[in-house]
Amino acid sequence: MHTHSVRSTNDTTRRNGLFVDRGLVGIGLVGIGLFGALVAGTAQAQWTGQQADQQIGFDDDEYSYGVQLIVDEPTLTLHAFWQEDSPTDREILYGVSTDGGVVWSSANADRVISFPDGNDSYQEVAAAIGIDGTLLVAWSEDLNATREVHYGVSFDGGATFDSETQDLVLSDPATAVNTLIPSVAIDTEGNMHAVWGQSNGNTAEVHYSRSTDDGATWSGTSGDRYISFDDGNGAIDPKIVVGDEDRLIVIWKENVDGGGRSLHVGISDDGGDTWTSETADREISQPVNLMTAIDVAGPTFETGGADVYAVYGGSFDESSPFHYETYVTSSDDNGDTWTGESATIAVSFDEDHTRSASNCDVYQSCLGPVVAWNEEEDVAETSEIHFSRFTGSGWTGATEDIVISFPDGENGYRPSIASFPAMVILPGGGTAENGLFVAWTEFSGSSTDNYDVHLSAHPSCAVVSVESEIPASSLTMTAGPNPAYGAVRFDLAAPSNHGGVLQFEVFDSSGRRHSVSNIVREGDVPFSWEWQAGETDSRGVYYARARIGGEVVTKTIVIADR
Repeated sequence: MHTHSVRSTNDTTRRNGLFVDRGLVGIGLVGIGLFGALVAGTAQAQWTGQQADQQIGFDDDEYSYGVQLIVDEPTLTLHAFWQEDSPTDREILYGVSTDGGVVWSSANADRVISFPDGNDSYQEVAAAIGIDGTLLVAWSEDLNATREVHYGVSFDGGATFDSETQDLVLSDPATAVNTLIPSVAIDTEGNMHAVWGQSNGNTAEVHYSRSTDDGATWSGTSGDRYISFDDGNGAIDPKIVVGDEDRLIVIWKENVDGGGRSLHVGISDDGGDTWTSETADREISQPVNLMTAIDVAGPTFETGGADVYAVYGGSFDESSPFHYETYVTSSDDNGDTWTGESATIAVSFDEDHTRSASNCDVYQSCLGPVVAWNEEEDVAETSEIHFSRFTGSGWTGATEDIVISFPDGENGYRPSIASFPAMVILPGGGTAENGLFVAWTEFSGSSTDNYDVHLSAHPSCAVVSVESEIPASSLTMTAGPNPAYGAVRFDLAAPSNHGGVLQFEVFDSSGRRHSVSNIVREGDVPFSWEWQAGETDSRGVYYARARIGGEVVTKTIVIADR
């Protein structure tokens, strides 16, 4: 999330499945050496939330709940969504930061993006972002006699949401059965996907809906479709992510024959037409006696790859009081096999079996997989936000308590994580001291139900400016196709007074240079070069930079497949 990013005047977004380069300029890398020094020098720095509270929601003595934090990686913008009483009906609120999480639009006034029709929204909000910056938000809300899944879409970076002016529903109201917490995702083609828990008349099952036209229509409004195996065990709290090669992966918790619960998975390799879970159960974790909240993280556009992580709160106790810890099951082959199939892996530290870990969230950051949850803290004896990171040898939070919120005697709940891509930014990009972020809701103490949105940030993944500003360049560069599924053709041109050597480079978002060419130029002869995108390690966001004389031009490229 953030640093100001300069964008070109021909900035456009996807419509009807067509993608156009969003024109991010000013991004490039100075080299692996500097990037390595940046990460090494800040990895042990403190979280801002350990020193003082940072409140990013407007303090109006209302109850905030279930914040979701997401990042637009190419533009380095942070978006936050949550539910809040405003003042009598519970609506969906929104805030944005473009300066590394320092200043938030939501700090001084409420912004409601759900249609104010007098109906309440329920439980947690879900949010997703496409590779072109399209924002999708969904929640469960009263509609006539039942709760249905409502949604909103923004094509302009959060400036407007279509849900501000009308009620939009993606589930089937004719069923007259309440929907539970939804989860949403957007694949690299721009197709939108949603899952939620709902009864099929016998037991709760995982229901699914998709849109292939930017959210204009959804398959789920014309009839219920559930994708979990109907064995009478009940499937609830599904989470959906987009894996490698646009594989759709849904994970939920389900009762186990004989007692307890485990995580189950359903996979679709055809855009949601068919699911492995429709015909058979597939458990991916060892059973626990009780299971609470779960969360799932697929590869981000920054990280790429085929890693998927699922975390859950679980208890092995057989009688009250039940004690919960946070556990993980992961896959490094796009959901085909899972570590939890053969072992129970702890993420949180069970110090004395008295303080439960609850409401876990997982994210794939520039530091690798990270997890946050709320748990009672030793000193203040209030619920604080805890953090764990996988280092290769294990999870840091499994051997000691790491608290990233300010222990001021107030309770904090339900954290959400997001991070910047790990890169260095060129002219016009500004600076950001922090790049890894966790948001949550916390009691403010001035009234009975006054919970507000708080934030803690860490310097890892920070974006810094390393070159002085360069005037607008007469050197031009175009690239296509974008996004690409194979080769990308770059066409460059400069006025005749720019003879000499033209340097052309391509970097990934971690700072690694994938290609470099030095071309001797004479006059205004244009230069074309084809980059074999399939040679990269994974899909994601890449940055091309061309230099000649004192001028620089950059282009952002999205690789949607290897």
